[in-house]
Amino acid sequence: MHEVVVGLIIDGGREDVWAALTEPARLAKWFWPWQPSIDFSPSPGAAYAFEAEHPQAGRLAVDGRVMAVEPGSRLALTWRWTDEPMPPTEVEIRLADADGATEVVVRHRRIEQESTAADYEHAWTDILARLAGYVEGTGAVERD
Repeated sequence: MHEVVVGLIIDGGREDVWAALTEPARLAKWFWPWQPSIDFSPSPGAAYAFEAEHPQAGRLAVDGRVMAVEPGSRLALTWRWTDEPMPPTEVEIRLADADGATEVVVRHRRIEQESTAADYEHAWTDILARLAGYVEGTGAVERD
């Protein structure tokens, strides 16, 4: 099994970053901002589904369950590509204070193939950059 860890310091408070990660209307603006459909509740045991139509990659769709929630500091999910028969993986997102900013660390576990782990590392790097752009108001996505 493989694991990917990606982190980024975001110039914003933990409350703002947490809201961007857990409120469906905000998630839709930055996570996969291409005609998104977000069904998400930050409640342990809740099912979730994210879907979007990427301009080059086509349909993107993941689903899973919320495994753990520690408001403002930790979110853990199972993660499964909706149309693929692979077993679910696990994603943990942790937030910590970082000198007036917020450190976000994504740990993606239980990845079967090394090539898939490399793809996830690239994807999470892009996703965190979009999150930073949204929270900081500097990205291509619009902030509330």
